[in-house]
Amino acid sequence: MNYNENDARADIDRISSETELYDRMIQVAAIITKLMEGHVKVSDLPIIVGGLSMEIYTESKYTTHDIDFVTSASKEMEEKLLAIGFENSERVFQHKYLNVAVDIVDSVLEPPDYDGLIKLEVDNDKYIYVQSIESILYDRVLDYERVDNEQYSVYLISIAYDEIDFDYLKREVKTADPDALIALEKWIEKALEN
Repeated sequence: MNYNENDARADIDRISSETELYDRMIQVAAIITKLMEGHVKVSDLPIIVGGLSMEIYTESKYTTHDIDFVTSASKEMEEKLLAIGFENSERVFQHKYLNVAVDIVDSVLEPPDYDGLIKLEVDNDKYIYVQSIESILYDRVLDYERVDNEQYSVYLISIAYDEIDFDYLKREVKTADPDALIALEKWIEKALEN
């Protein structure tokens, strides 16, 4: 049986507005992913990037207030969001009752690390895709002057050091911005000091 807008609205209605924001965002992201699954190719499914991916990897040491998605099916996703009760304000879609915002930030991952995606099960029939640790670190180090990017990236490196493909990460960062590579090296040193 296909999961449709009515099913998604019913699932959203079951989420309490009193639930912690992180849990609401994860549940909503899983509902959106499941809804999109029946209407687009697997390669077009939404991928969580940005702040929520950092919050997932840091186990909520870092917090955010919206869900950033990358999807090559942004028009289809925009239509689905409107159909399940979100309102559009420029680029951001807001679900007023749940106070959950969704932003479709891009159509492709940068760097294009689709093999590193993490698929996390949310409940027995729903899941989310999250960008790789390398991708989140890449994104953060390209904006290395922001203090919180350094702080939480150093923390992430320290807790996930053995899982990170540093050769790949350094190669991608060096290509994008050699100065950012210097910052990344410093972050790695700080993480190892802790």
